[in-house]
This record gives sequence, C-alpha cells and structure tokens, in this order.
Amino acid sequence: MPFWVPLVAAATIATGAAARIGQGALNKASAKQQAKAARAEAADYRLRATQIAELSRDQLAQTLGTIEAVRAGRNLNPDSATAQALERRTVENAYRNEAVARLAELNKAQAAEWQAAGYSRAAKYAMPLAALSAVSNAGAQGLSFFGGS
Repeated sequence: MPFWVPLVAAATIATGAAARIGQGALNKASAKQQAKAARAEAADYRLRATQIAELSRDQLAQTLGTIEAVRAGRNLNPDSATAQALERRTVENAYRNEAVARLAELNKAQAAEWQAAGYSRAAKYAMPLAALSAVSNAGAQGLSFFGGS
C-alpha cells in the first residue's frame, strides 16, 4: 500500500468528523434561536390575553352604558326584574367570553413555552450528539479504511 493512502484516509476521517461537529454547532445555534423565538411568542400571547381582558371590560362598560341610556330614554324602571336580569345576563356573557378568549391565548402561550423548552433541550444536547456521531463515524470509517473484522 502506498504511504499516502493512510494519510488520505486519516484526512477523510478528520474532515468527516469536523463536518459533523460543525453541523452540531449549527444545530445548537438554530435550536437556541428557535427557543428564543418561542419564548417571545409566548410573551406575545400572554400580552394578548391581557389586552383581551382590558378590551372586554371596556366593551362591557360601553354595553352597560348603552342599556342604561336606552332604559332612561324610555323611562323604564332600572330596578325592574327584567332590567336586572338583562344586565346580569349581559355581564355573565361578557365575563364568559372574556374567560374563553383569555384561556385560548394562555393555552397558546403555554404551548409556546413547551416548544421553547424542547428547543432548549435540543440546543443543550446538539454538541454532545454531534461529537458522539463524529466519533462513531470516524470509528466506522477507520475500520473500513484500515481493515478490521
């Protein structure tokens, strides 16, 4: 066997290992960025839930004001059972709708947090997995180049 064959084989193995380590570094950086984006998305969902609550309260106040103005314009008794039932039902519906909308946003925030945690774990293990892959591949290539059983 010519003297340069083992050198070429060793260089090929080293290049493959370096490529796997480099890919691990890219995977780690990508996973970190995805985790950061998922955390930002979760924060956006939590903010949106707060905004929904504030908007819902404003809309409820406007609706109750409109109901009161209509009753006053028609000289209706605001203390009648019908008026109180209408007001109570309006408030209950508004609170229920607000709770459903907020819960949906908070669920999205939680899902984004779980995604961020998954990406963070992927980033944590990207380099060790790349190193393990590089060593495993180098061993397999070494056996095929230099013989072995």
